[in-house]
Amino acid sequence: MGPFFSGNWAMIIEESRLAAAKQSGGISSSAIYNAVIAAAVDANPAPATILDFGTGSGQLLPVLADHFPGAKLHAADIMERPADLPEYVTWHRGDLNHEAPIAAASFEMVFAVEVIEHLENPRHMIREIARLLTPGGVAIMSTPNTGSIRSIVTFAARGHHAQFDDSNYPAHITPMGEVDFARIGNEAGLKCERFFYTATGMVPKLLSLRWQDLPLVGKSLRGRRFSDNFGVLFRKPIDARLI
Repeated sequence: MGPFFSGNWAMIIEESRLAAAKQSGGISSSAIYNAVIAAAVDANPAPATILDFGTGSGQLLPVLADHFPGAKLHAADIMERPADLPEYVTWHRGDLNHEAPIAAASFEMVFAVEVIEHLENPRHMIREIARLLTPGGVAIMSTPNTGSIRSIVTFAARGHHAQFDDSNYPAHITPMGEVDFARIGNEAGLKCERFFYTATGMVPKLLSLRWQDLPLVGKSLRGRRFSDNFGVLFRKPIDARLI
């Protein structure tokens, strides 16, 4: 837990983080899964080892098994291993606010789908993922999009980004933008290759209506301003020093 927290305080913090993880449900939308899988397949269609970092209930794992049938799948989360998780998945339990109980340079591909907004220190998380990647390895992350029209309007009207209101707290605590990922990734020694967007976003004040469902213009409303979530693809340099 670190030098500043021990005994009862450590237990309180861990229980609080576990409760927040359970609140989120550990499930993302099909639009997010489709976007991250497309980015991953384009970056490396046949990784040998994959880690789902912050897997939650494990909903992404069957999708990964379908798209990367030859890969050895691992999952890490603060929660206990789900009872229905397939036996082919290796589970690593730990508080991801700290160093994961996994050896360095273990994975050719790491997914962190809708995870970073749950953690207290985004710099630590990205450094940790850089540690876990093999040289040349790829990391794919996604998070709520602070640059969408919905989020900008919400911030102007209410003082917080979309998906960071009281109903999402304390599960969602750390909003991130593209510039944050680019800066932190560079600090961690990762190359930011590109950002990508889910092309699914809700119209402010009309959350039952998507931009993409608007008549005539909906199909053209994609990208940063019209996506509720976005992702980033990092690559660890092939000549990176192993830690």
